Amino acid sequence: MTQSLKTINLSFCKLTFANNYVISEINQGVVLTKELFNEAGSVLFDHFKENQKYVHIAYRRSDYNVNPVDYINCSDYPNMLAVAIVTNTEAKRSTANFEKAFFPKPYEIFNTLEDAVSWVENNIQNL
Repeated sequence: MTQSLKTINLSFCKLTFANNYVISEINQGVVLTKELFNEAGSVLFDHFKENQKYVHIAYRRSDYNVNPVDYINCSDYPNMLAVAIVTNTEAKRSTANFEKAFFPKPYEIFNTLEDAVSWVENNIQNL
């Protein structure tokens, strides 16, 4: 795995940045809304400068909820090429598959963080 460059803790999550991806770990019990997407978005815009492409890896270790309609707003993040979801439970995998229908960019689901990072590093040029 590529060594992280920096970690930022927000009120609802931790963001760990590498050269071409960010790993988010949302806190237990959070309802992820457009407002929280925007809070994280300001940090993403600061880190990934204009035209710097990246993939968002959502490391789902905690239980939280996402308003799937808010995925429609991902066009607000033009540098984000794709999303990789990491989960190792069937319930979270089922939720991720449901959310995939609302996401207009490439969206892959993985069992391990290592698999997701490997996918990003091997596919970033083709996304």
